[in-house]
Amino acid sequence: PNGGTQGLAGDYDLTLPRFRLPDQFGTGAAWSPAERWRFSTELKWIRWSTTHDEMEVELRNGNNPDLNALLGGENTSASLPLGWRDQGTAATGMEFPLPAGCQGRVGYHYASPLHGKGTAAPFFPVFFSHTGTAGISYDQGAWGVDVAWVHCFAEEWSIDRSRISPDLEGAQVGAALDLAVAGVRYRF
Repeated sequence: PNGGTQGLAGDYDLTLPRFRLPDQFGTGAAWSPAERWRFSTELKWIRWSTTHDEMEVELRNGNNPDLNALLGGENTSASLPLGWRDQGTAATGMEFPLPAGCQGRVGYHYASPLHGKGTAAPFFPVFFSHTGTAGISYDQGAWGVDVAWVHCFAEEWSIDRSRISPDLEGAQVGAALDLAVAGVRYRF
C-alpha cells in the first residue's frame, strides 16, 4: 500500500487485555545466633499456569500502512502459547561480620523451570534455575556502601516440538549472566 517506504517499523498501542499476575504462596524463616550473624531461608510456590498459559496481545492504531497490510489491518490481536508451568523456588542466605566493620552476605536461589521444550522460544526471556550471590556492605555513621555480585549459572536447552512455530523446532537456546551492583545509601 505504501511501497515499503517505512520498512517494518511502526507504532501501535499495545494492550494485554487479560494480563494478571499469578498467586504466590510462600514461607520463610531467619535465625540470628549472634550479633551480626543471620541465616535465612524461603520457599515459594508461584501459580504461573493460571495466568501465563497463553498471552493475548492486542495492537491498535498502527501507523504503517505496509505493516498494517501484513497484519490484517491497523487493529489486530494474537494469542501467544506460553505454556508456563507452576514454579517452586527455594532461597537460602547467610549474613556474617567481616573485619573493618564490614558485613558479608552470600546466597543461593533455585527456581524450577517455567516452560517445557514445546513452549520455549528464543525470543522469550530466560529464567535462570540456579543463582548464586555474594556481597559486602560497609556503614560509616548514616552513610553506607554496598557491593554485590550475582551469578546466574548457564542454562541450555533445545526445542523439540514447538507450539509456537515448527520453524523453532531444533533451535538451541542458552544463556548465562554475571552482574555486578554497587550502591551508596544514606539513612535519615
